[in-house]
Amino acid sequence: MNALILGAGFGTRLGALSVDTPKILQVIGNETILEINVRKLSTLGVNKIFLNVHHLSHLVESEVKKLNSEFQIELIYEKELQGTLGTLGNLLDREGTQSLLVMHGDNYFEDNLFGLRAQFYAHAKHSLGVIATFQTKNPSSSGILGFAEDGSWITFHEKSDEDFGNIANAAIYIFNQYAIQEVSQMECKGLDISKDLLPKLIGKLSIYPLQGVFLDIGTPKDLELARMHRISFRQ
Repeated sequence: MNALILGAGFGTRLGALSVDTPKILQVIGNETILEINVRKLSTLGVNKIFLNVHHLSHLVESEVKKLNSEFQIELIYEKELQGTLGTLGNLLDREGTQSLLVMHGDNYFEDNLFGLRAQFYAHAKHSLGVIATFQTKNPSSSGILGFAEDGSWITFHEKSDEDFGNIANAAIYIFNQYAIQEVSQMECKGLDISKDLLPKLIGKLSIYPLQGVFLDIGTPKDLELARMHRISFRQ
């Protein structure tokens, strides 16, 4: 299985921290967020990692050159941002694949994703893939999955002020060939996986609740929380 890490964002919510350092290169412990996630994917058995870049791409390229001594990472340069779904669609048009793990590269999480992979294969005949979720304390800043009384996934609400619960999209997915076919039939440029693709896949992806801490590194406070957790995690 191959993977796509989405890492081209500007990280504007980090303020001054992202002016000279892309969000995926922020350091947690003694590793960048990118290195933490690349190592996790390698341990999971991912063969090749694609990484899209835009903001301060030369710095990301330097980091990837160091990591490529251990891992196989291919950069996808975007002169203009394509949107997360645009990036995915372009990659699928170029490479083609039977399955693909896709994740935002600016999250810090404890789960090793082995359970995500196991669930993907266990539900291969009954779903188009698997979506990772976490329980958020700030539902209005996340994409929220809504469920029926029987536990089935029936709605998706992107960053709404209304109360739809606290089960949030962790922006980590494994898509199978049928989900990939769905993407291939769409005009993807400028579109977003969460806003434009997930509504088409409601109830068609199995749900995997991530274990342990999950933090979207969106603000300096979130970054500091991740750093504190990394220190305690290693003690």
